[in-house]
Amino acid sequence: MKAKPVSASALDNQVHGLNIRFKKPVSCGLLIFNAAINRVWDTSCEVGVKVFVEYPGADLREHIASAYCTFVTGEMIIEKVELNGVAIQQPRFLPKPMPKVVPCTKEQRRRWREANERRAKRLAAAKN
Repeated sequence: MKAKPVSASALDNQVHGLNIRFKKPVSCGLLIFNAAINRVWDTSCEVGVKVFVEYPGADLREHIASAYCTFVTGEMIIEKVELNGVAIQQPRFLPKPMPKVVPCTKEQRRRWREANERRAKRLAAAKN
């Protein structure tokens, strides 16, 4: 499968606004990012991200942040348009189909279902 460019279209852990929930501040330690594709729609997908910190010399890993990222796959095209009688070039993002991901495990099916619920809330909030 050929890699395609993507654009981040949302980053949230709630429905309203830009939300990244940090459970605690980190002053030192190794940051570990765990990410998984929760669901793929026609041209977009939701990726769940959990951030952990590991402290040097200690056998300790703490969950410090969570987020849901929505990405849209596609390409940037340049359109020639006329603005006040002047021809200009205007970039436009053209979404492209994304390969499907099928949930196989119970956990993947739960994340798949919950991603659709979050998407419905995001789309409803965007209409207001």
